[in-house]
Amino acid sequence: MKYKKSFGLEVFLLFLLLSLFCISFLSIRYNKQHINENKPLISQPDDFYEENDFKSMNYSLSYDNGRWLRYVNGKGVQNDDDWFQITILPGYERLIIFLIFSHDDGNINIEVCDITGSTIIGGYSTTDNEFINCTLFPGDYCIRIHGPNMGTFYDLIWERLPTGPIDDYYEFNDDFTSAFYIWQNEWLSFIGKSNGEPFVLGCLDQSDDDFYEIYINYGHERSVIELISPNMLGDVDFEIYNASYDFVTASYINMEHEIFVFTFSSTGPYYIRVFGDNDNSVYDLYFGFYDDAYEENDYEYDAYYLSSYAASWLSSIEGMGIQSDDDWYEVYLDPGELRIYAQLTYIHEPGKNIDMEIWYYDYGFTLLAGSYDQDNDEHIDEIAPWSGTYYIKIFGDNAGNEYDLWWEDRISHGPGYDDNYEMNNYPDSAYDIGEDEQSWLRHGLGIQADEDWFMIYMTPGFDRLIVNLTFHHSEGDIDIEVRDKENNLIIEGLSASDNEYINVILPSYGRYYLKIFGDDAGNEYDLWWDDVRSTEADDRYEPNDNYGSAFSLSEYKNTWLSEIDGYGVNLNDDWYEFYVKFDSATLVVFLNYSFREGSIFLELHGSGPTMLIRSSTFRDHEIITYEIQTNGTYYLRVYGSNKGNVYDLIWHFEGEDEGYWEIPGYDVLILIGSVFGISTIIIITRKKK
Repeated sequence: MKYKKSFGLEVFLLFLLLSLFCISFLSIRYNKQHINENKPLISQPDDFYEENDFKSMNYSLSYDNGRWLRYVNGKGVQNDDDWFQITILPGYERLIIFLIFSHDDGNINIEVCDITGSTIIGGYSTTDNEFINCTLFPGDYCIRIHGPNMGTFYDLIWERLPTGPIDDYYEFNDDFTSAFYIWQNEWLSFIGKSNGEPFVLGCLDQSDDDFYEIYINYGHERSVIELISPNMLGDVDFEIYNASYDFVTASYINMEHEIFVFTFSSTGPYYIRVFGDNDNSVYDLYFGFYDDAYEENDYEYDAYYLSSYAASWLSSIEGMGIQSDDDWYEVYLDPGELRIYAQLTYIHEPGKNIDMEIWYYDYGFTLLAGSYDQDNDEHIDEIAPWSGTYYIKIFGDNAGNEYDLWWEDRISHGPGYDDNYEMNNYPDSAYDIGEDEQSWLRHGLGIQADEDWFMIYMTPGFDRLIVNLTFHHSEGDIDIEVRDKENNLIIEGLSASDNEYINVILPSYGRYYLKIFGDDAGNEYDLWWDDVRSTEADDRYEPNDNYGSAFSLSEYKNTWLSEIDGYGVNLNDDWYEFYVKFDSATLVVFLNYSFREGSIFLELHGSGPTMLIRSSTFRDHEIITYEIQTNGTYYLRVYGSNKGNVYDLIWHFEGEDEGYWEIPGYDVLILIGSVFGISTIIIITRKKK
């Protein structure tokens, strides 16, 4: 187990640059249809509205007002001019059009034309998206979509509205008690259309607050809220409140298309308050479960193209996958490399299982292999019948569990048949698996054709080492040794049967080596390790299970817990208190631990105690920044899975000794700054060898 990941200078500089644009605890991005630049350069297939390249061949959307194009017949593809017909009715002469696309994938322009094809109004910006807002006479019109013909995906919605200032059909929803309920994974406009409303684009005269009620289900705590509003008409923002009407979080960024990703602390009802400049702003609102960046890939014909990413983790491409539905990935096996290896890693919990299969076409869609274990890893190692296209299917309980995926095609036998961990034939070239505890080998099976050395790291307080080495003895014997950093032998496994198992208490924390050796027969093996606590003793800050018995940190500002009386241990709730003399200061609290050993969360409480803010990111650290308004005693509550995981903790005021903090055994650089009045924190850590 270890706390840190290695970062090079380049990553440090990148994070430093990104800090100018970071906002703590908000995840906001533009919505961009992914076009894989590493996929072979072939033209994107055209959309299902063809042939509509000319006005005379237009596709009619006259009965699809208030519906996104994706719900009509899929998204559009700008490979050529696309023409659509619309109809403006008497009394509904105001026309609103949203065109959504990513400018990085190729610019798109929009025009509204009369029946002769003459342009009435257009949108020609060189950024993401276009917006049309105009008044027309009743009659038929055309929408022309055009651009550089680069296969750019786009979505479009249009609506005919009454002229003059009006409010929407979700009124009256001006407070919590009258909030309009919206379903998960639906646009507000689509909900209104399904209810038979004549027009549905949110607040058409934003002259008061609009409240919406949402419900967070178990497993869907990480959700996304999208707000589309052309800022040329006035700013529109939103805030989120819990069932007690307490403020939770907000977004005040002035964007035309804002995507806000947030992890709710618990299930149950919440409220969204939409408000703005009260100047007739039009908006559409979406609430749904947050899926990954590889969507839409719910079927094999929509599979995300992974062929260019062999021997790479999915997380290094566009982040972790999220199993909320079936996810398909397309890979290609090169001629002569018919062995396909795929590994899936995730954190298994009841009701959050994930499985994996590999499919291919052979007179029909055919299953090659599957892995259905009920643990944290799935892996498939199979010989394919021929080179070509194969599909990896990720499926399970659809509970929103994050996962990582790795695949590779290799030669199946003969010269050069060694593993992906070479060259690791000596201690000084050992392959580092220090961050891969509780996981089988992450880059394919090992091959014992020579000595293989692996490096691990024992965390302070976790002194028991468990190692599993699995193989078939009939294909060649394999043995294992555990050696310390000076290459001294600690223990060995030398049986003459399948598999080897090590369970030993080591004398100290730090670096150790696993030496794999044997008959050099090219036998395949898998390797698993973990460091665990040999005792269930609690830390030396007990008893501090409630705020009344909180351990005082008032005299230990800017001091790591481990330097006071050792690491904390999460076997139950741990409370700490400290006194703040100032009535105006920015408090920073940093909690450090390893998520793989059990989740740990952090809360800040005032007197009472009253919970002020929580950090629960499910990562290897939790951070709290809070503006202190009054002096007095404050409390920190550390809680989690109660699995005996160790943690370190420090508290500090922004502006005091900021810049560099030392974690025992690690290098950590914490940059604390203020960008446009918003606190920004960047943490860069590297483990000391």
